[in-house]
Order: sequence, then C-alpha cells, then structure tokens
Amino acid sequence: MNGAIHTLTQRGTAIQELWGFGLDGNGQLGDNALIQRVRPTQVAMDVRVVAAGQYHSLIVKTDGSLWTMGDNEHGSSGTGRGPTVALQCKSSPVACRRLRRAVTTACS
Repeated sequence: MNGAIHTLTQRGTAIQELWGFGLDGNGQLGDNALIQRVRPTQVAMDVRVVAAGQYHSLIVKTDGSLWTMGDNEHGSSGTGRGPTVALQCKSSPVACRRLRRAVTTACS
C-alpha cells in the first residue's frame, strides 16, 4: 500500500507481519523513529488490512481492532482526540478504542 511518501507492505500468511519504508516525518510508518527508512522495517504483527494515506496510516489487526499512526491534524487518526500540538502526530500505532470489529479500512 503506498502513501504519498511512504510504503507499507504485508509479509506472511499466518502471522501477517507489516513492514514499512520511506519518509516518516509524521510517524506514518509507525516504527516510533520519525526518520527516513530506505530499507523495510517491521512495524506490526497480526495485521489483516492496511491503508496508507498521505501523512497517516491505518491498520486492521486480525482481532478486528483498528490502529492508527501518523498525522492527526484533521482528526484523521479516529482516536477522538483533537489536533493539538501534543497529539497531532503519533509515531507508533494507537488503538481506536470505539471501533472493535473493523473489517477493512482506507485512507486518502
């Protein structure tokens, strides 16, 4: 899945690992580093579906939970928190607690 400046890809059939690379200035890779990755780095496990937006990413895990990372300037993370400076970007995946049985997701 390609965002504007980053790429996320799944690997494996049983474990469903999520790997990412590219620019990460807003935390959209979810690896808690906020640096450019020129080689794939592991982001998460047990991932069913992934979506990459311009500056944020969404993950649906195999248990149906929705996770978000990256820019939240316009509430795109779905965490229910406003776009304050302290909460604007998340560099590691954060659970969207109100949505527990997600099947799919998309970003723009």
